Amino acid sequence: MKIRKVRRYILIVLCVSAIAFIKYHSHILSGIMYKNKPEAFTIIDIVGAEERFIDQRYLFVDARDNLFYKLGHIKNSVNIPLKDFDQIIDEFEKKYARSIKIVVYCDGSLCSSSYLLAKGLIDRGYKFIEVFIGGWRNWIDSSLPIECSNEY
Repeated sequence: MKIRKVRRYILIVLCVSAIAFIKYHSHILSGIMYKNKPEAFTIIDIVGAEERFIDQRYLFVDARDNLFYKLGHIKNSVNIPLKDFDQIIDEFEKKYARSIKIVVYCDGSLCSSSYLLAKGLIDRGYKFIEVFIGGWRNWIDSSLPIECSNEY
């Protein structure tokens, strides 16, 4: 009897958490649901991310903090920490045309930084944005190419 109560409690907590997450991030998720809106971006999984990595016409952008990027990141990706977006975006725009295809990622499926960074890039005129939902964790779990920075 006690186990049933614990299971029921856990189920209720998970449901409430999911509802709160969806409600809090509804402005982000709207970009997924309404593809014709100008602020829309596409969600891709590990298969799509690997295909785009092999394609080499996509720029991978890491939304994690600089320290985590230096410790390890998807090979050839660039770093735009979400918290530093306003300081970095002007240099990024000088280097990369708005027509470039971009895959944004962060730590994993529970990290919202990639969604927020994608929205920021779209607001600055970048049109081809995809968010890799599995992020860094999914990439390393799949043993795909990574690199680290020597400077910490």
